[in-house]
Amino acid sequence: MIAEYRTSRVVLPPAEKERIEKLEKELDIDFIITDITELTKSCLDGANRTKDIVTGLRTFSRMDESVFKYTDLHEGIKSTLRLLNTEFKNRITVHQEFGNIPEVECSPSQINQVLMNLLANAAQAISGRGNIWIRTRTKNDSVEIEIEDSGTGMSSETVSQIFVPFFTTKKVGEGTGLGLSIAYGLIQKHNGKIDVKSEVGKGTVFTVSLPISQRVNKAG
Repeated sequence: MIAEYRTSRVVLPPAEKERIEKLEKELDIDFIITDITELTKSCLDGANRTKDIVTGLRTFSRMDESVFKYTDLHEGIKSTLRLLNTEFKNRITVHQEFGNIPEVECSPSQINQVLMNLLANAAQAISGRGNIWIRTRTKNDSVEIEIEDSGTGMSSETVSQIFVPFFTTKKVGEGTGLGLSIAYGLIQKHNGKIDVKSEVGKGTVFTVSLPISQRVNKAG
């Protein structure tokens, strides 16, 4: 014999129904559901940002890769930008104008250190909202990375001293004056060049030139 089942709707007594409706209003169930959805989304966003930071740190540091090797410079730029996301977010628009460049023989961690310094300085030169342009291109046997900002710019006197150790335009306690001099030394170590052009009120442009291939493979 086959039993037949019918689903039936439970009808609550009026008093019980009124009690439940009152409880829903007191607890604001609709708000809780919406809030949980937003909270879950925020947790996922936070987890993704953490993943990006960890990935960026691994790419950025590469402590086990101090020897020169052929490296994708675009990967280094992107990992550095991920690490600077908090500094840039809602304030600075980054324009990535990447050219078709080959891999470059270099020490990835050292070049990432140079990129971090230049991009952080570019952000600090911008008061309020602004723009940073990152351009890459091949020029003869070298690759150029150009970093331009819409910041306050520098006088010719400041430009002439920008790579001098301990020279800084920042307030006491805000900078050591070693960042750009270290960057300059690392680029020299790569048989490359770093140039700067700036004008007060019109921003600054740093251009890093790296040979695609090193004549002598150096330890980092």
